[in-house]
Amino acid sequence: MNSKIKIFPLFPVLLLLSFASVFGQEKPLHEYHFEALKSIPTQRAVASISQDRQGFIWMGTNGLGLNKFNGLDYTSYHFKEGDSSSLSNSLIHTTYIDKKNRLWIGTETGLDLYNRDQDNFLHINLPGRSTRTSVAVHAILENKNGDILVGTHQYGLFKINSSTLVVSKVQIKGISEIRNFLINSIALFDNRIVLGTDKGVFEYHREDDIMAPLSFITSKGKEKITTHIKTTQVDSKGTIWLGSTTQGLFKVDGNENGRYVIEHFPITSKRILSLLDTPRETILCGTENDGMFEIDRKGKVLNHYLNNKFDDNGIKSNSVWSLFLDNQERIWIGYYNNGIGVYDELYDKFADLESKPNNPNSLQSSSVTGIVKDEKGRLWIGMDGGGIDVYDPGSDSFTHLLNNKNKVANGLDSPDVQTLFMDSKGNIWVGTWDYGIYYLEKGSDSFINYSVQNTNGEIATNRILSFSEDSKGIIWIGTFSRGIHSFDPASKKFNIYNQEPFIRQRISYSDVRRVYVDSQDHIWIGGNAGLFRLKITNGDFDLEVMSPRFYKHPGSQFHNNQILDIYEDSAKNIWIGTDGSGLCQYDMKNDTFSWMKSKIGFSKVTVSSIIQDDNGAIWTAGNNGLAKIDRNENTIRNFSINDGLLSDDFNNNTAYKDNNGTLYFGSYEGVNYFDPEKLTTTKNTSSVYLTDLKIFNQPVSPGQEGSPLEKVISQTNSITLHHSHSVFTIDYASIDFTRPEKIQFAYYLEGFEDDWNYVQNTRSATYTNLPAGNYTFRVKATNSDGIWEDDPKTLNIQILRPWWFTNIAILFYITVFLVICYVSFRFIDSRVKSKRAIEQERARHLHEEALNDKKIQFFTNISHEFRTPLTLILNPLEDILKEEKLPDKINGKLNIINKNTIRLKRLIDELMDFRKLQFDNIPLNISCFNIGELLSESIDYFREEAQQRNIVLSLEIEEGIPSVWADRGKLEKILFNIFSNAFKSTTNNGIITALVATKQEHLFKLIDTTTPLEALEISIEDTGKGIHPNELNKIFDRFYQIKERNEQYYSGTGIGLEVVKSFVALHRGDIHVESERGVGTKFRIFLPMDKNQYNPTDISNSETIKKIQPEERKEAAEPVVTDLQKKTILIVEDNLELRTYIKEELNSEYKTVVAENGEEGLEKARKYMPDVVITDVIMPKINGYQFCSLLKKDLKTSHIPVLMLTAKAMTDDWVEGLEAGADVYLNKPFEMKIMRSHLKQLITNRDLLFSKYMGSFNKTEIEPNSTSLDQQFILDIIKHTKENIKEPNLNVEKLADEFNLSRSQLYRKIKALTGLTANELIRKIRLERAKELLEENGVASVSEISYNVGFSSPSYFSKCFKAHFGVLPKEVKDE
Repeated sequence: MNSKIKIFPLFPVLLLLSFASVFGQEKPLHEYHFEALKSIPTQRAVASISQDRQGFIWMGTNGLGLNKFNGLDYTSYHFKEGDSSSLSNSLIHTTYIDKKNRLWIGTETGLDLYNRDQDNFLHINLPGRSTRTSVAVHAILENKNGDILVGTHQYGLFKINSSTLVVSKVQIKGISEIRNFLINSIALFDNRIVLGTDKGVFEYHREDDIMAPLSFITSKGKEKITTHIKTTQVDSKGTIWLGSTTQGLFKVDGNENGRYVIEHFPITSKRILSLLDTPRETILCGTENDGMFEIDRKGKVLNHYLNNKFDDNGIKSNSVWSLFLDNQERIWIGYYNNGIGVYDELYDKFADLESKPNNPNSLQSSSVTGIVKDEKGRLWIGMDGGGIDVYDPGSDSFTHLLNNKNKVANGLDSPDVQTLFMDSKGNIWVGTWDYGIYYLEKGSDSFINYSVQNTNGEIATNRILSFSEDSKGIIWIGTFSRGIHSFDPASKKFNIYNQEPFIRQRISYSDVRRVYVDSQDHIWIGGNAGLFRLKITNGDFDLEVMSPRFYKHPGSQFHNNQILDIYEDSAKNIWIGTDGSGLCQYDMKNDTFSWMKSKIGFSKVTVSSIIQDDNGAIWTAGNNGLAKIDRNENTIRNFSINDGLLSDDFNNNTAYKDNNGTLYFGSYEGVNYFDPEKLTTTKNTSSVYLTDLKIFNQPVSPGQEGSPLEKVISQTNSITLHHSHSVFTIDYASIDFTRPEKIQFAYYLEGFEDDWNYVQNTRSATYTNLPAGNYTFRVKATNSDGIWEDDPKTLNIQILRPWWFTNIAILFYITVFLVICYVSFRFIDSRVKSKRAIEQERARHLHEEALNDKKIQFFTNISHEFRTPLTLILNPLEDILKEEKLPDKINGKLNIINKNTIRLKRLIDELMDFRKLQFDNIPLNISCFNIGELLSESIDYFREEAQQRNIVLSLEIEEGIPSVWADRGKLEKILFNIFSNAFKSTTNNGIITALVATKQEHLFKLIDTTTPLEALEISIEDTGKGIHPNELNKIFDRFYQIKERNEQYYSGTGIGLEVVKSFVALHRGDIHVESERGVGTKFRIFLPMDKNQYNPTDISNSETIKKIQPEERKEAAEPVVTDLQKKTILIVEDNLELRTYIKEELNSEYKTVVAENGEEGLEKARKYMPDVVITDVIMPKINGYQFCSLLKKDLKTSHIPVLMLTAKAMTDDWVEGLEAGADVYLNKPFEMKIMRSHLKQLITNRDLLFSKYMGSFNKTEIEPNSTSLDQQFILDIIKHTKENIKEPNLNVEKLADEFNLSRSQLYRKIKALTGLTANELIRKIRLERAKELLEENGVASVSEISYNVGFSSPSYFSKCFKAHFGVLPKEVKDE
């Protein structure tokens, strides 16, 4: 029969007795100290705390959602309206981590499952409830099968298949109404699933899938617990603890025979909200408004934690909603509206004593300046501003000696204690700032004061800084500003050391911060005067100055740094702490100094206290915490306020070691003490995880457009980045809850970097512009004690190549390249073939051009050969036709001969014009003339043929046509060629009509204007067969001949119409041809009427040229000259007939000398000195150009004019002849009368030129740039004569010698150039100079002037002067 536990009315009384019993006993365990978490996002009640396998702490709050904590950072999750992936509600009742590391969250409105991959939540719909129904989930547990059991308020128990998430409802027995049934907790106890409810303890039966009240079989039978159970906890021994809402705590345990034992511990009447089994085998019970109880396994209350605002390490609220033990045995405590506290055994490595405000049982002042321990185990603590406190660890109580009513020692009046020292006899020495020395003898309870005032000057100052004792018991004292003192216990006397060595080294008036006696009884003195070592032998002082060697080491940069502490270790090394240069070691055996360097990890600049622990390690304190120097392991370990120190700044000479090996250090905030052997070190390494991925400094998340993440970065093992993600940042963090601010990180990117980047506490890595490839990002971290983890976090990163560098793109490039190569090959092959074809065409064209050139050259050469016979025909023929006595019949035949000879000459000229057109060197000679006369003359050449062939030849000229501006000669050739072609194509009995008219508006193609101009139109129309339309565009091509020409007439050369078109183009005119088969052909020529359309250089100086007809020419009667008066002509011609003809024609007027080539011509020119030379161009041995050039370059012959005859009619040939020195260039065939005219003109011009020189020789100055050899020769003669005019012996011989000529050559040259003999020239120059002198009206007489101009006799001078000027010299002088 089941029985129930009954609560008796005496419960309050028993409860009070229990409390009295508990608190009346001594506490067996120290209380837990809880550090409050900082920067927690909420101060709301924390209802649940869990930890997943990664180490994250999850905190469920009462209304502010869920927080994830890694030791430094919080990530908060809240309910978001409209976001189905957020929490279902921000009021969290419970959290649970299953075996698969899944986080289940029970909220006020339902059950959520955390999705780690997407960092969001999945809502689990409990069956039988609509999606709008709120189900408050308060308990979650995973059974052995992996099913999740969910306990709710008012909706019973649900079971969830962990794989399929299928939910089923569990049947509940033993209750009447489920709406009033509350399931608060679920636990696995003794292979049972136990549920704590408002109806007591229930059990879930897996086999039947039902829930029913649990009956425990005890020694009394079956018992039930029907009290409202709020929370359950199964301890390490398998016992289940049940926390009720009003009746305290229940314990259910099994015994050896299988029966359960139920115990009730009414420790509180408040609700027990949380339970925890601690590592020290106690149970923590968190209550509502009654603090927290710690009980042992027997239910005995060990500690009762209550909120105390003066206790920084106590609980922060009397309502403890949740308790949790993490994987490193930290205890987490969740308060009601006061955040979270954590107990971490490794959090504070150092115990401490400090001054607490409003707490008398603490240090009187924070700044601790000295520490000693007496034989009773009490700590004597000196303070700057607090005197001395005596701390008894046994009773945890402080005695303040400034309070003279204390029971330890009286008589301490100074609060400013600078140092404490206990001598070998147990006496305590106290150094103060203003009151001198306080001495407390062992066993005494009263201090003795020694000061300047009460020692009769034995002490020089009341400011005492340090003490030390030598082997004789003498106390050495370091003072402020007065050096060192000593105290002899035997004589009870003080000594001041102001002898000469101390004064010389400035010790007597220095601050001695530390005086220390080493094991050899040497006194070390350190302060602002430097470092010294004092040896005293039989009263003699040996003061060794150590500073020069001490500061010589490069580790010391400042020579004025103070010595703060000196200490000797067990290895006979002296350690010196300085203010500014760090720590130095002096090896007494080797007499050497060495400094601790920062590169080996020693980072202290100021070292104020030094001590050695029992293991031989040196501990130093300074301006940035403590440092442990382990010389055996050659390591340095630093500790700071982050390791639990009260402060990082420590006072001078405040290190102390007791007999137990405990070290004490006095700082500005109190005392830190610890046992070095028990100093805890965190062995657990931190767990690093990735927190965020940023691209171009913008966070990316899964599902985001363009995001490379499919899962959150913390759950991602590899990512693939597009090449455009050129700047990306990986954020990381560690999970560590013991001093996480000390954690340091290192990372490197495998495949890009070769070594780790140690970045201290930086928690991100950024990379830019990485090349495409595969990389592995590795990151690791230390724990709070600097131990690196062995397994870094890795992330595989693939950076894709840009699309233009992918395999497909490369294949495309290769394909394109091959296509380009193929196309290029085809193109090059085509070009090569085309080039070869072009070269072949060019070769063919060049060959044709060469053939054409040969044709033209052949025609030219033929024309050259024709010109000489034509000359011999035309000139005799003209002479014959001049005879008036010839019969008419003979005269008619001679006219026919003359006409065809002229026609032949025209054809030759046409060929030469064609040749000139090839080189574009035909100039225009524009003049104004009557077009009608020109047409009439042109038609006259064809009238006889027209009569013979019965062709009607008509000319129509429009009335009022003014004279035209054109090149008369070229226009004549144009007309001649067109008339010639008209006669060729016109059959007998045909008609040829020429028409001349003006056209008011014509647009010329070759004139750069868009305005129509007035034009002269010449049209010539025939009635021939006409030209085929296909041939109209070809008739102006070179050597082209129409296929169907008039066979009755001789064929043409094929160059006439090309010459016509070219000549018209030179005039900037147009030519058109119109033809119709069977009707005839019409040529129309348009020339501009305005002379301004021509180049001004092409317009002739003479505006009109009158053509003199042969019958109108009359020659003037020439005077008869004698042989003595005849000029000499040299004829150089290789053609015998032409040479003979010219000679015979000129014999009547000139003396003629002939030569048949250039060499003979040069010889005869030098021999006969002719007045004019006539030479051909084309001659053997020396051609005409060379002959002329040699003639002009020779001073003897340079004055002779040259008339050049040639069959070469090209402009270049003409220019070449003129450049060679020819005076006249005459084309063959020539008219004899033109040659005679040129000869006369050359002789006349020569006479006029030198008459000019002789007429004004005395006024002519030599032009330095003159190029005429003859002109220069005459001027040189005149200049030489003037310079030597006084010499009467100046004659022909001296002039010949001066100018390197023979007498005869000089005579002939001067005669040829001036018409005077050499003597006549000299005399003329003398007389002209004499006349100038006479006209100056000077004082010189006529005789003197005659002598001055070279006359040897004044009478002869007067005679010659009279003969030359017609007056006597005296008459000129008198005028």
